[in-house]
Amino acid sequence: MNKNFKRVCVSLFIIAIVAIIAFTFTSCKSEKDKTVVRETGGTGVLLSAITGHNDSSQEYKYIVDYANCPNGIGNNKKFFSDEIEEEGAYISLVSPGDYTSNGTKYVFDGWYKESELYNPIETVTFGDLKTTIARPENPSESVNGIRVYAKWLEYASYTVTYVLNYDETSIGTNDIRNVSSFVGDETYTLYDPTPPADTGSAYFTFEGWYTTSNFASDSQAGKIDATLDTSGNHQITLYAHFVATNYYKVTLNVKGNINNSTQINITSTTHTLYQDGDDYYVKMSSGDTIDLTTITCTKANLVSGGNILAQYTFNGWYTGNASYSVRKTQVSYQE
Repeated sequence: MNKNFKRVCVSLFIIAIVAIIAFTFTSCKSEKDKTVVRETGGTGVLLSAITGHNDSSQEYKYIVDYANCPNGIGNNKKFFSDEIEEEGAYISLVSPGDYTSNGTKYVFDGWYKESELYNPIETVTFGDLKTTIARPENPSESVNGIRVYAKWLEYASYTVTYVLNYDETSIGTNDIRNVSSFVGDETYTLYDPTPPADTGSAYFTFEGWYTTSNFASDSQAGKIDATLDTSGNHQITLYAHFVATNYYKVTLNVKGNINNSTQINITSTTHTLYQDGDDYYVKMSSGDTIDLTTITCTKANLVSGGNILAQYTFNGWYTGNASYSVRKTQVSYQE
């Protein structure tokens, strides 16, 4: 009886000790978990506490050396304690950002494991840190870590010149939004210029931008980017192609038989009207026909002292000088 009692007491004691040890282990693990914030992401558990620092005077165990970063951009070295040893933890490599030097823009294009830039790498795991590299504060010593190399894409600056001459006297006006310079990785919209002014016998329309002065079809440009530089000298010249259309004026004398152009309003539902002093005109090019029935006039009543002295009704367009002998409903270019 006493022996059995002793056995039971020993068993309870052992169980109690195991329970205490288990509780202590669980408590310690929980406390450790509280010191490290975990975030789901990537292929493992990202420990947000593993951000590293760049002060080699602080205690550290591992190093990530960011190589090939000119002008110290990107915080060239990051130091880490033992958080990286957590199961599933990894360090996410970040972009150092683009930079410009001597007029050339360098765009970051990823991290690589070797200086020859063969194998890209985006994250660093504990396994990657098992190699050794020189200790920053004492290069004669080594430390566990990895050196990653930045790859850069080089983009030069380009200048753009615009030629807007139809001839020596007829010159268009460029759109102020068209850029005069840009960096090689950039793309800009190419806006239409304003054509040269009407000469009185010809008007101009814009047909397109070209990289050749003879407006070769394969040289038409639809946007501004580095592909327009066919010479390789980082200078681009764009030629505006204006097309001239000769025309005749069909003059519309709105004074007509009353010889008074005041308070006359002229409108058209199909043709663009241009004013020339008291008269108006329509531009007519080869093959055109002017439909005069779509062009009408109205004139305000003549009023004096509240009384209407005269009313005016538009009765069409006529030729024959002062005789108004021939009514016209249309005019063709062949006339």
